Amino acid sequence: MDVVLGVAVTGQVARLALIGASASSGQVFDEYALDLTDAAATELSDTIIGTNRAVSDSGNRVVATRLCLPDPSEAETLRMAVSNAGVQNVEIVTETEAAAALARSAGADAALLLAADDTVSLT
Repeated sequence: MDVVLGVAVTGQVARLALIGASASSGQVFDEYALDLTDAAATELSDTIIGTNRAVSDSGNRVVATRLCLPDPSEAETLRMAVSNAGVQNVEIVTETEAAAALARSAGADAALLLAADDTVSLT
């Protein structure tokens, strides 16, 4: 089975989800949260690499990994670290892109409200 690994970081928590790669599926197969410490970059890259290996060892395949971090520099550093470790098809997505993908997977009756410090958008 092909899955996508989504990783979103907010504050000191990383949330990871394995989601069916089929456009019509969008089924969440597993999700978990990781409390990050001062070694957040290493912890998170090790977790992503380990998750990819575990999925592969189970006879399945991670076809894409999507990263959503508030700091673009940290996101790029993480992307490079996991790519250099052999994880393929790793891309950085914005919070808006990640939320829109989630709303699309929920179906036609979904709405999305994003609020930032001084802006709000509704899709």
